[in-house]
Amino acid sequence: MLPGARVPRFLPIVPKGAAASLQAEQTLADLLAKVPAGEHRAFVLARVREHAARVLGTSPTQVNIDQPLAELGLDSLMAVELAGGLQRDLGKPVSVMQMLSAGSLTAIADLVMKVLGVVAQEAPSTPPAAPANDGVLQEARS
Repeated sequence: MLPGARVPRFLPIVPKGAAASLQAEQTLADLLAKVPAGEHRAFVLARVREHAARVLGTSPTQVNIDQPLAELGLDSLMAVELAGGLQRDLGKPVSVMQMLSAGSLTAIADLVMKVLGVVAQEAPSTPPAAPANDGVLQEARS
């Protein structure tokens, strides 16, 4: 199903069985609540890696998390597909342009954690350099 079909005005025309599959059963935030605090970053990174591998048509073990997205072979259409998968997993909108500007899957995972309000306990004690673009995801504003 197309992520855009989740818009309320389209729900009446979405087949009944498909409407439930438009949203993940549990969001990433729900799943993180069950993971020990010291493993949050690794868990989020694994989820981002799984989404990227699915889009790239390969296994997660074949995806280098620190390689630039363009070098992984991720084009703009694949980025839209990756953003849609992350959006379903997070339950929040994903900005494709901000995701692409993050540069790597590691940076995307860190930005996802920031949006979720999760602090990585295994992160280095020195503050990271300020990113050029502050955030991968934009929370839905009411």
